[in-house]
Amino acid sequence: MEQIEYLATPDKRSSSLLILMPPIGDQHDAFEKNGCIDAARAAHFDADILAVDAHQNYFTSMTVRKRLHEDVVMPAKTRGYRSIWMGGISLGGYGSLLYAQQYGKTLRGLVLIAPYIGNRGVYAEIESAGGLATWDPEPLLDKDERSIWTMIQKYHPASKPALPINLMYGKQDRFVDFHRMLESRLNPACVHAIDGGHEWAVWRALWDTFVQSHSISTQTDSSP
Repeated sequence: MEQIEYLATPDKRSSSLLILMPPIGDQHDAFEKNGCIDAARAAHFDADILAVDAHQNYFTSMTVRKRLHEDVVMPAKTRGYRSIWMGGISLGGYGSLLYAQQYGKTLRGLVLIAPYIGNRGVYAEIESAGGLATWDPEPLLDKDERSIWTMIQKYHPASKPALPINLMYGKQDRFVDFHRMLESRLNPACVHAIDGGHEWAVWRALWDTFVQSHSISTQTDSSP
């Protein structure tokens, strides 16, 4: 995977790293082009950022987890990062959940901005079953988008160890039903929603709030 590294402090590597994946249709330089890197530095965000080109082909072939692990995460560990977080926008958020499903023990937490988490049929199936608590799907194939929801169904932030999940979204986002369903499983302190839809202006506002108010080098799992 192609990567762009942004150090929090020039000429000095942090002990913490946030790996970011872009939304569908964008490349990994979108974070810089949309001002996210400048905003992080202005806020003195305490982690280096690694933007990776996790484009749609990796998801279609279901190689995204392997490539993230072998090309991104393990080399980052070799470079000395002790606290590695992963996140992204829309499809990038989905990729983060896919990776955590298999390699969650390598991460310190997730940062999900308006994540795509399945098609409308998945949501309708869960709703018709009475919600996540009572949903009981048949055994799923790895490529089935519902497999992510089986992971979310078992997640509780009070469990030890629980991978901290930060969720941010626009209240008029086209995936808002999914976001609220995921939110029901999370620590309320780790969820932030603002007015707006599925677009960069909203994502940038959410990002600005996150980097101004979070220290991922010290954040740990906590119960609601």
